[in-house]
Amino acid sequence: MTEDACPHCGGALRYLEKDTSSGREYREYRCMKCEKYVTLGGDTALWKILHDANEEVDANRREIETNILPSDTR
Repeated sequence: MTEDACPHCGGALRYLEKDTSSGREYREYRCMKCEKYVTLGGDTALWKILHDANEEVDANRREIETNILPSDTR
């Protein structure tokens, strides 16, 4: 299904809202012809990807600092 056609009747979809609060990206549309609501998406939200990458960098940084600092400065 394309994002511009209703899966129920083939009518044009109007964009309503995007929700990323779950860490997944969902977009809600409403069909202009049959007036049914359609939710598309499920891909990982950008903020979640960046958050996870930042956590990994922080963990690596802590590991490096722990391994290279002399024990009397910890």
